[in-house]
Amino acid sequence: MKYKNIVVIDNNLENIELFENIIPRVDPEARCVSFVYGDEALDIINNQMLVPPSHIFIDASLKRTPISSCLNSFRNNKALDSCCITVLSDTMPVAVAEVYCRMGADFAFARPITISSGVDLLQCVLPARRHLTPADQVAEARQQHINA
Repeated sequence: MKYKNIVVIDNNLENIELFENIIPRVDPEARCVSFVYGDEALDIINNQMLVPPSHIFIDASLKRTPISSCLNSFRNNKALDSCCITVLSDTMPVAVAEVYCRMGADFAFARPITISSGVDLLQCVLPARRHLTPADQVAEARQQHINA
């Protein structure tokens, strides 16, 4: 069975726990991989993860590593070309969201504060796909042919 990794990077353990409760409700086959520090996340995602994440949810106010460094590193990693990245913050004015998107994020939202609002957010974001790699395109075409 092919599984997906969904990564959550957040300084706040309560926020991580919230996502750990939300993700299985939206996608029972997904594995939640969480990090408190951006530098550790960068090292593991870029160098050690055997299955790249399909989605990364990252806190805008990380300690030790600026969000710009994280976004730049993720977008320079070819293995993450199809990975959707969502930046989360306590507040997310439109102008700030636009800056994060120009920096490489696919989405930028105010962080959900309840399981219900988190489920709503993830139901919108998780189906999103950045763009398919050639290998993904071939696999998707084969699957469509099998299902036809």
